[in-house]
Amino acid sequence: MQGGARYINLFYQKKLSKIFIETARELNKELTDIQITKYTEAPFRAPMIIVLISNPKEHPKVPAVEQIISTGCAGQNILLSLNAMGYGAIWRTGNFAFNELISKRLELESSAQVIGYIYTGTTTGKNKTIPIHDLEDYVVILG
Repeated sequence: MQGGARYINLFYQKKLSKIFIETARELNKELTDIQITKYTEAPFRAPMIIVLISNPKEHPKVPAVEQIISTGCAGQNILLSLNAMGYGAIWRTGNFAFNELISKRLELESSAQVIGYIYTGTTTGKNKTIPIHDLEDYVVILG
């Protein structure tokens, strides 16, 4: 892939688990046992996690924010593709996205940042019911 986006597929959940717990401990010296368990086990919730990383570069026509948004759009397309292939996937952010400590522990360039994690696997159980919203609450038609 060209440009400032990079995608790391971490098959090594133990490594990501270690990075999460080290970062959590650095951010919060008083972690509870429940938090430690949550952060330690997070990478094991799915068999594959795709880490979305944006690394904007100086460009005369494409501002950094557009490059970051483009990585997000690529992530959305990954989600749609996984769904079309019959896989289940969910995008997660939380404390470990947009986090300099995570970027350092993943050995990213100083300008790069994790913008999200796509947890990927086989869907089990029923899909969550999504509420139907009134389009007029969100869209204004000009003219």
